[in-house]
Amino acid sequence: MNEGPMNEGSAICIALACLIVYFLPAAAAWKKRNFGAIFALNLLAGWTVVGWIVALLWAAAARKGSRQPAAPDSPILCGRCGRYNPPASKFCAYCGRSLSGIAAIAMVIVMLLAAAPARAQETTPDWEIFGGYSFLHVNAGSGSVRLPDGTPIALQQNANGWEVSIGENANSWLGGIADFSGGYASRTLEGVTVHGSAYPFLFGPQFSFRKARSIVPFGRAMIGGVKARASVASTSLSASETKWTYAFGGGLDYQVSPHVAIRGQADFIRSHFPETLTKDFQNNIRVSAGVTFTLGHVHKWGGF
Repeated sequence: MNEGPMNEGSAICIALACLIVYFLPAAAAWKKRNFGAIFALNLLAGWTVVGWIVALLWAAAARKGSRQPAAPDSPILCGRCGRYNPPASKFCAYCGRSLSGIAAIAMVIVMLLAAAPARAQETTPDWEIFGGYSFLHVNAGSGSVRLPDGTPIALQQNANGWEVSIGENANSWLGGIADFSGGYASRTLEGVTVHGSAYPFLFGPQFSFRKARSIVPFGRAMIGGVKARASVASTSLSASETKWTYAFGGGLDYQVSPHVAIRGQADFIRSHFPETLTKDFQNNIRVSAGVTFTLGHVHKWGGF
């Protein structure tokens, strides 16, 4: 069994989206001090996920200003506390931070713990826009079936793709969300390759708990539909169908700046495509990770 994107166009779109997300820390550090070190960390260690998160936190904490090194006889500005130190200083006399760009990379673990907003949040954004990678496990039945030649074919399918959503908050704990995603996979059966895709589109309320300093857990219940499509490679044969579906899930946002957060989430999705001859539904799982941006006017947090 082979899995992959549905076609070349989809693969290019997914690759571009992944590239943009991958270099988000470097983009956030543009025109800030330590840009070179942040870019190097993003480029060389971003694939480890932890390195990507550290680079994004570092970019969020970095101060704006010239990225040119200070002249030998000029005072050295500390990027953490913003105070000037005597020329040739190796450590800040006020906060103790290393003033060396190379040594600063060794402090990213400390920044991972300290760079997130230290003060309690006091506002709720009007809009939250999420985009990222999505993994979809489609359950078309338990076990497997066998082809006439005895080859077993699993009834489960894993698909890779994308997810985007936009949410509007009515107050600190209640909002509405519109969620869209796409998953792509391929199978080769007896020399014939079949490409498949699924596009859930879901809408519903989202409930958030905003009392923690930098972590916002949330849960949601959604209803909508899913469009499934299958096509045979190198032919014009294709078929598509849309069924209604509902989903329950949740996740959390880790705030790295007032308007940027790292999100991880998972959803149970029941679609009403047939699973077996006796069941007219499928139980599917979707797991996603990406970046959330907050926009618009903010409200003071309200209570229940």
